Amino acid sequence: MRRLLEERWPLVRDEAQVQLAWLRAAVAADVEGVVGRDTEARKLAHQLRGRFGMYGNRAASEVAGEIEDRLVAATSTTGATLAGEIDALLDRLDALLVREPEHSRAE
Repeated sequence: MRRLLEERWPLVRDEAQVQLAWLRAAVAADVEGVVGRDTEARKLAHQLRGRFGMYGNRAASEVAGEIEDRLVAATSTTGATLAGEIDALLDRLDALLVREPEHSRAE
């Protein structure tokens, strides 16, 4: 199972980078439309949180979780502040994706 996860990680990482670019653009373009529990941005952050966790990239999973949590807790009045926070978290995710997941470094 570990070997399969390691083999698929580059594809998962590439897909995630496309999703992160979409999330970054969505937050920058319309913060008011992406905040809340039932938005596409929140759903995508949730999916990334789970996917990174499944592939052993705990740090990236935690950052994606922070993004999800902030989108859920945010209101339209936190717009500019939220956009800056999300952008900083997305920068952290970008940096984490260049690293191999923890399961690849074990042993």
